[in-house]
Amino acid sequence: MEKRSAFFGSHDGSSVRLVPIGRGFFSIFADAHAAILNPCGILPPMPMDEQARGELSAPFGEVYDAIVALQKIWSQRPRLLIAVGDDTIHRLVKNGVMPDIGVFDLRCMRAPLGREMEEAIVEAAGKCDVVRNPPGGVTNELSAAVEAALMLGSGWIRVDGEDDLAALVFFAKAPYGAVVLYGQPKQGMVWVEVNERLRGKAIDLLVRIKGK
Repeated sequence: MEKRSAFFGSHDGSSVRLVPIGRGFFSIFADAHAAILNPCGILPPMPMDEQARGELSAPFGEVYDAIVALQKIWSQRPRLLIAVGDDTIHRLVKNGVMPDIGVFDLRCMRAPLGREMEEAIVEAAGKCDVVRNPPGGVTNELSAAVEAALMLGSGWIRVDGEDDLAALVFFAKAPYGAVVLYGQPKQGMVWVEVNERLRGKAIDLLVRIKGK
């Protein structure tokens, strides 16, 4: 069957092309006016512009406390559960919920984890990919690791640096219906179900993150 591309417009009028590459998720391609992307659709390291930073600070979905988020997981049983961030992962695993895909950096609010929390996350993750990613950036390594985990439908990614924008990459690449959980500082867990509208927004934000 022929694979079909989908197009989204970015804020500056340029186009972004999504190419299906298996299991319901996509690689991202943009024209030269939007961003420079390699042939595999992997984003190079890039800092955020101020407008994008402001949009990223707002939650992308409903914010719940841990108990409500856990109840939703148990009742809805998402087809694919992705957890981003150490506090989110720790709250899940200590309550017996193992995400299909987890991304962590062994830091919480940019501070080192306590011993119990670190040991719980490392034990849950087991053997995992380690990738480099700077604060506020999306490296080739992180994007490739996200794609690999999505292709398998499972996996753990440990970030050497910061995992800030990993959720955004999942919004752009994960199959529709996948649930991404991440932490909103001092508020709770953000519950995000990937859909077409969210994917378009995530891709626009990724394109707007400017190169150094």
